[in-house]
Amino acid sequence: YPDKWAKANPDKIETAFFRNPDGHLYFNANGHSGNYFDVTNLEFADALVESCRRFYGSGGKDKQGVDYNDGSYITFGQCDMDVKLEEMRGKPVVKELGLIADENIAGGPDGWFSDIYARFYKYLGERIKKEFPGKKLVVMPYSKYVMPPFQEKYNPPDNVEVGVCLSLAPRFFRNSKVNSYCRTVLGGWKKALGGRPVQQLWTYNSGNNSFVHAIATEEMGPFILGMGDDLGDVEVFHEFGLFPAPRGAKGKTCINFYYSTYAGMRAFWNPAFDFEAAIEEHWTPFYGAVAGRHLKEVHRILRESYFKYACTSKSYRKNPLYPVVVLDALEKELDAAEKATLADSVERRRFNVFAKCLRIELKSQRGRHLYTTPLINVPFYNSEWAEVKAVPLMNPDGSRDRLPVKPDFRLAWDEKGLYGRMVADGEIATDEKDMWRGNVVELFISPGGEKAVNHQICLTPLKQSFSMRREYKPFIRPGDNTWKCVGMTIDSKLEANRWTLDFFIPFSGIGCTTPKAGESWDFCFVYDKGPTSLASSCMNLRNNHDIERYGRIRFVDAEPLKVLMIGNSFSICNLREMPQIAKSMGKRLDLASLYIGGCSLERHWRNVAAAETNATIRPYRFDRTADGRKVVENGAANIPDALIMDKWDVVTIQQCSHFSWRPETYHPFGDSLVAKIRALAPQAKIVVQETWSYPPWDRRLKDFGFDQKEMYSRLHASYAAFAKQYGLEVIPVGTAAEIVPERNRMFTAPDFHFNGEGEYLQGLVFAAHLFGVDVTKCPYVPANMDAARAGELKSAAMSAVRGK
Repeated sequence: YPDKWAKANPDKIETAFFRNPDGHLYFNANGHSGNYFDVTNLEFADALVESCRRFYGSGGKDKQGVDYNDGSYITFGQCDMDVKLEEMRGKPVVKELGLIADENIAGGPDGWFSDIYARFYKYLGERIKKEFPGKKLVVMPYSKYVMPPFQEKYNPPDNVEVGVCLSLAPRFFRNSKVNSYCRTVLGGWKKALGGRPVQQLWTYNSGNNSFVHAIATEEMGPFILGMGDDLGDVEVFHEFGLFPAPRGAKGKTCINFYYSTYAGMRAFWNPAFDFEAAIEEHWTPFYGAVAGRHLKEVHRILRESYFKYACTSKSYRKNPLYPVVVLDALEKELDAAEKATLADSVERRRFNVFAKCLRIELKSQRGRHLYTTPLINVPFYNSEWAEVKAVPLMNPDGSRDRLPVKPDFRLAWDEKGLYGRMVADGEIATDEKDMWRGNVVELFISPGGEKAVNHQICLTPLKQSFSMRREYKPFIRPGDNTWKCVGMTIDSKLEANRWTLDFFIPFSGIGCTTPKAGESWDFCFVYDKGPTSLASSCMNLRNNHDIERYGRIRFVDAEPLKVLMIGNSFSICNLREMPQIAKSMGKRLDLASLYIGGCSLERHWRNVAAAETNATIRPYRFDRTADGRKVVENGAANIPDALIMDKWDVVTIQQCSHFSWRPETYHPFGDSLVAKIRALAPQAKIVVQETWSYPPWDRRLKDFGFDQKEMYSRLHASYAAFAKQYGLEVIPVGTAAEIVPERNRMFTAPDFHFNGEGEYLQGLVFAAHLFGVDVTKCPYVPANMDAARAGELKSAAMSAVRGK
């Protein structure tokens, strides 16, 4: 046990555990996972020999992380972890000795590290032979070092016994490629061991498909015989019941598939045992003549289909989908067998055990035939989760059964990243030491649609997290669980029978730029409670890492901000620059203008009253741009019609410039206009545009009896008072104009309207206020404006909006 050994040898941690070229040490003091022994370092082998000396010297009292030992052998195995090819290649000794040569790479991932491990085994075996005569070293190659060494100088000494982990045997042994692979591995190790066979195997069943699981272990005997004298007779460890029964069944599947389990166990001491005859003769005694006949047929169909659709097919590694005709035949025979047994009889109880997992697999396979890859539209995030639709969830196994829970999962995005919210009812399962025993939200994100890389991010209501990154192209690499999503945030709220989890995943944290609207990515959401997956956004068949079964998320463009300006020449000019400013900052804008030159609040209100008595009265010029494109130009409209023609997000109003400094002119007409907008467009936010004071050459200043500065001071106070009365926001265009250096450059004498500079400033202020963006970062600058002047205008706009 790596954690226990490290505790007994704290001074040897750096020697014993692998540190990659980036400085990460694969060591976890609190458990088994997360550790990786450094088998490139022979000093670690010396440390192991010293541990054995202490173990034997103390009569086994100084455990040294050893689990069990009868005194005749010493075992060594790698931690249940993996490192990437590039990490191992980065070790100087690997480069110096050529431990990863062309032959290792050509042999595939199973041979990448074979010579690295063989060198370590040889050295450790020789040390043990010298220090502990008569004792053997037992090792089990798996993962990237299943293959024997390619360099003969690293062949093990005669006191080393090898056991091999064969993940595809015996379940796919009849497949010609798998058969050849197994013979190559075992035959190669026999040669490397000087003619001694491999003495131990670790084999697997099929955990994700009950039809395959029901038959695969029956192949244990034929497999052992098929390996001939390349396989010794010490041990085959087979994971009969490692995989739990599918959701809806209890216990381990070795019980449900007892006939296959029996055949595999008998094969351990007699590989030639006629398991088919044994299974054949048990049907009637177990179930009665009629039910037994039907279940015998079920078994025949399963075995025939296993060879046809699972074992010998080209896609043997995948979870096979059987044809509907096979599913119909299985269901028909199961129904007939059940009907032939009496309720509550021992035969019926045996049948229930036999049929339980098969019935669940039938539902799953029928669901798979009906399944289409889900496409989830992810809306633009606006902080209102009520407006975001919940992601449709399903049973991960493909069945159409109702979900045992009803979690509510929502996903949104903006230019910064992905936002998510998960709400679940029921008892909260938490474990501060082991997050996998509690409620876990798992996200699998593969950007770009190329399935080149997959990011796994797992979160719990206790704000625990786990992350892993795995590359699939140009070839599949092991997962990197040292990867972290930089910038990710988690928040949660725990209640008596409900919990809420909020998270943010920045696009930069998963190594990508902001996706374009309409782009789609591969994606999978899974909700776990303990070891069981309860719900998923796609039918992943409980293999969360099967990227080929993921659904897709599509980034839906943000709805444009719809703004209606009720004004005059001081508002229509905003159509010139604001659309380009918004577009350049990635914001969608639908901007409309109702214009009458010099129109005051009083005149606006009288126009409303007239239109309500005669709808054909349309005194306003109406213009509209959407995403920078003119939609309506020089149209005709009235205020009531315009307010109801669309669902405006914002409606702006203002006083005419020559009355703007007189607070008494805002009433009662401004009051009536606000009331009418709220009545006809209740969803809209009413915002007041603060207009600007006249340039010093305007003759009206003399008539008013004050200068430009005084005019600004008075109009600023008037707008603020009116807005405060109704709780309205103010777009401070006039204030921004006061901040701009060389203010008069924004006007062209003798005019009092903004010129191009002023219109750019107005657009910046509107954008900063309505979108909440920092316009100092606006990339758009009018063609005839130098960067320095644009910078001054941007800075003034932000200062005004920020109230500085």
